[in-house]
Amino acid sequence: MCRKLIILVYSVLLLSIVGNASADLVAHLPLDEGSGKVAQDVTGNGHAGTLTEEGVVWAEGKLGGCVELDGTGYIDVAGPKEIEIGGADVTIALWLKSSAVGVFAMSAIGKLDPTVHSSQDRVFGINSAGQWDMYQGWVGALTSPTFIRDGEWHHVVFSQEHDYKDSYDLWNFYVDAELMATRGDFDSGDDAEGHIIRIGQGVGPVGGSYIGSIDDIRIYNHILTQDEIRELIPLELYATLPYPCNGAKNVSDNPALTWRSGIDGAQHELYIGTSPSEVMSAEVTSSDIYQGRQAVGSYTFPEPLEWGETYYWRIDEVNDAQPGSPWKGDVWGFTVANFIVVDDFESYNDIVEGEEGSNLVYYTWLDGLDNPTENGSTMGYFTGWSLESDVVHGGGKSAPFMYNNSVAGISEVQREWETPQDWTANNLKSLTLWFEGNPANSAEPLYILIVDSADAVKIITHDDPAAAQLDGWQEWNILLSELSDAGLNPAAIKKMCIGVGNKDNPQTGGEGTLYLDDIRVYIPRCRPEIAQPKCDFNGDCVVDELDLAILESELGSESVRPEDVVEVYREVESADTIAEPMMIWDDPEASGGQYMECRPGSSGGPSEDQAATYDIYVSGGVYQLLGRTLCPDGKDDSFWLRIQGAATNRNNDTGWVRWGVVNSSEWMWTPVRSMDDADKTVLFTMEAGSYTVEITYREDGAKIDAFLLTDDMEFDISVFNPLRTDLNEDGVVDAEDRAILMESWLVEELWP
Repeated sequence: MCRKLIILVYSVLLLSIVGNASADLVAHLPLDEGSGKVAQDVTGNGHAGTLTEEGVVWAEGKLGGCVELDGTGYIDVAGPKEIEIGGADVTIALWLKSSAVGVFAMSAIGKLDPTVHSSQDRVFGINSAGQWDMYQGWVGALTSPTFIRDGEWHHVVFSQEHDYKDSYDLWNFYVDAELMATRGDFDSGDDAEGHIIRIGQGVGPVGGSYIGSIDDIRIYNHILTQDEIRELIPLELYATLPYPCNGAKNVSDNPALTWRSGIDGAQHELYIGTSPSEVMSAEVTSSDIYQGRQAVGSYTFPEPLEWGETYYWRIDEVNDAQPGSPWKGDVWGFTVANFIVVDDFESYNDIVEGEEGSNLVYYTWLDGLDNPTENGSTMGYFTGWSLESDVVHGGGKSAPFMYNNSVAGISEVQREWETPQDWTANNLKSLTLWFEGNPANSAEPLYILIVDSADAVKIITHDDPAAAQLDGWQEWNILLSELSDAGLNPAAIKKMCIGVGNKDNPQTGGEGTLYLDDIRVYIPRCRPEIAQPKCDFNGDCVVDELDLAILESELGSESVRPEDVVEVYREVESADTIAEPMMIWDDPEASGGQYMECRPGSSGGPSEDQAATYDIYVSGGVYQLLGRTLCPDGKDDSFWLRIQGAATNRNNDTGWVRWGVVNSSEWMWTPVRSMDDADKTVLFTMEAGSYTVEITYREDGAKIDAFLLTDDMEFDISVFNPLRTDLNEDGVVDAEDRAILMESWLVEELWP
């Protein structure tokens, strides 16, 4: 819903915060000029912004005026030396709006060298996934789970508390006054001499130029509290700041709804339903949706909500003494989780034991720190922030679990519940643990031990005896029937242990670090990679009219698979070996749904110890290699590649090719070209036999999805047409394929 916001007079708003914030306001660009090429700093500190001649225009904003950027322009702020971001307390607050799609990442504001990427660059913007991101070059990033390219205004705040703990800095992200992410596990260091402050263009994973609107930029030399941040958001007649946030997923089945009341709202009419249109049109006579007038800005459901259901709600502000009442609110929505959260590690902090709010992870998950001769585990880091906020599966935190089996032969952490957990509600079927290992870890098995209230015990060991070395996030699914078959009562789970080693027969071994996240108990659910009917084309685990429509749309089409027309074709996720920082990531636009990219902040190479390798066989000849890549700009457009034993047409052949890739915001096929040989296409001469293709990083941000080898120098990639609906793989989609689909009609396969 679009409507004109009713706000307090701007000068009154400034006065409301002068007692706690404005005295430390280093720079404030309201962006209200409406014309010209200068954005004034109203603090009088001399930090005015200069707009580029093109690419930045004035427009109506969230608070008065704003600037709109088209991805080519930016604003440079005067006096950057006096605005400290590294090695100091700082808060950056601004309003942002964007609906840009098809772009890699966008910088809103940063202090950086615009020509050379360095470890002292700091860029605040939107990453490739559409999430808020504060990035420091080659050091790390703080990412908010909030997805932000929704075309709406959002108030976004980054704060850094310098030397928060053990010389480490604490970073916080707020979106619309809600704390969304936090981390405190590295020393950000001081600003670099000569770095500038630039609005709308940056470097690194959020280094693209900004496309959208920016308003009311403020930089403070101290930390704003959450209450102070809320004061920066003008009061409206309408209810704002919903919690759960609009669009939130995996919400508990008994959430407390809260909102910020409108400026004249005395009471609040609440509407809740499962249809957004019905909630939007509902009135006080809609007995199934209208929940009555609420005296306060919160509401608790009388009964648990249905798992997996999406609920919509609306708040109308009411003041019968004021003209214009009621003020009809927007419709917000959230989706209830279809699982129990055993632990997602989001609630833990580093507040000292005994102080209000303290919740230390190693007091919930007991480790072996005090008894290393019997238990070699340590839960949480010793220095800095105890939780991990970079290597994360979901949310903003994971738990680092260090194991050392050199003395005890076993390392485990355990959690015990005062009230036994019921894992039978709503037809729950499986326990899931996400973990990430490292090839550099000592090869050790991973196990989970479960104990019920009657002290019955079940140990489940991961299928891979070297699970601790598995790279990238691994989903370990365990059937609850394994517990009941062993005599445990899933309705009364008392204790869980996660361990590394042989629990039944401890053996001395090595050491390493695992990351643990998102321990959940699930109902049967769609897991296409585990259980999926052959004719399920859209991945919803059931064969129905949606799949038939896909087949009908391709009826009569010829199906040509890559492997049918080229000698070698490999999806990158099928690597025979892969070592960090090369990693596999998900993308529905990638063939097979996955691609490879190095961990953000990595650059350099080549190194055979940090590569993905692919064992291939060729019949012999001269070949070119093409890769399906996505490289958004000139900062992130190259890989290192080598085919061991192959001869090339390069002038200076050292084996490794510095492969320069065509810039594109979409996936495209490009041949391997040597940046060290005037970008000429590299030809590989190979006799019949086996070879190994090695791909490693040169710059983060460069993505590769698949590659092929062909001896056809005029190869036309458009011949690829690998239709999923060619069920009998005879090269054409026809009535036989429809008959195969109909034999599976309405077959559904959920796991477990």
